[in-house]
Amino acid sequence: GRRSQWRPPVPKWAEVFRRTWSADSALRVMPDHGRGTYWVERRLLTALRRLQQEVAQCSSGEKRSEEHSWCEQCRFAFLAIPWSMRKLYTFAYLDRLWNICASERVALGVESPIAGDLAWDDPVARTVKLLRPEDVASASIFDVVIPRPGRSVALPENIVGALMKQYLRYDLDCGLEDLSAEVWARPEDGPAAEEGCVDKDLGERGTWDSAERGEEEEEE
Repeated sequence: GRRSQWRPPVPKWAEVFRRTWSADSALRVMPDHGRGTYWVERRLLTALRRLQQEVAQCSSGEKRSEEHSWCEQCRFAFLAIPWSMRKLYTFAYLDRLWNICASERVALGVESPIAGDLAWDDPVARTVKLLRPEDVASASIFDVVIPRPGRSVALPENIVGALMKQYLRYDLDCGLEDLSAEVWARPEDGPAAEEGCVDKDLGERGTWDSAERGEEEEEE
């Protein structure tokens, strides 16, 4: 028979959080020995514990639902980790989503393009076009592109694009139009290019602050 795939054991604190959704309970059983042990996870849970305590103290149901929803708690907890780590996790998620959609496109067949695919219109200018049914016969599978999600990015208008939207809605409770950008620019760089990030507000736009960046690196 098929052998089961080995999976690493789940840490006790992670199991507690999965069962209770209580950041305080998870932090109580998280080991505090060792340099850098669960540094990111500890920072996330610490921020989440503070937010959960605020929710518990809130007496207004309306205020709780608007300002302390689970989505907002997670967003503010995510903002508690340094920008460099937020960027790392953000693009890791987007790359995972791209891989899922690429696998789905391969499963549909790679002999030829299908209607709704995006294909290169001008590779030099990096512009794409949507393939209509009448365009499929004259297009090459090697011209088909699968974009990484972003606010101003066009998606395929077939099952691949629909799958990408479904994951965004399920995982993040947002649509493509909600993806935002987080930019850190050195003064000498001039206008910075926007980089697609997950969430409506992953961080304020800012300029490069060497002191602040140095503090983040020391904490990491």
